[in-house]
Amino acid sequence: MTTNSQLTRAASSFVLEDLGEVRPGISRSELVELVAHHLDRGQHSEARTLSLAAYSENPKDNDVRAIYAFSWLPLEPRRSREIISETGNTKNMSSAVRDINLATSFLIEGNLDGARSTIAGISTIADGSDVPAWLWDPKSLTSHPQVAFMSPTTWIESSPVSSAAGQQSLASEL
Repeated sequence: MTTNSQLTRAASSFVLEDLGEVRPGISRSELVELVAHHLDRGQHSEARTLSLAAYSENPKDNDVRAIYAFSWLPLEPRRSREIISETGNTKNMSSAVRDINLATSFLIEGNLDGARSTIAGISTIADGSDVPAWLWDPKSLTSHPQVAFMSPTTWIESSPVSSAAGQQSLASEL
């Protein structure tokens, strides 16, 4: 049996979808901007709260799923990886960015082999997806995770798993 609360929530979701909004008054592109703004300023809790609210309203929207998984990566790497794996590419998450986010989840867990195998498939970016995006800075993952606006190639080059010396360095920090 459907409750009044469930009907209200379903109707609300359809209205937001018709308006192109993921939260009342917030479009997908505005959600990306707001979450990136908070993450860039180190306001991770605010970014997670905002992305969780949008995800709660739109759990099947791939853009919202990607934003939610990205903002929660440092705290919930396994769950974020599951969501990213299920979501696929979106307007804001090219195949290269998707794979970088998956590699990031492995790095956060200290799984160098998982990160290495994930970035091995994107070492040569040929599909035009090497466009700068907000990514978790791989150099910050063992201390205080921070986002940076960089290309997937730059992320790979600065990643601790891209060289033998970087692998040893990360392993000793973990």
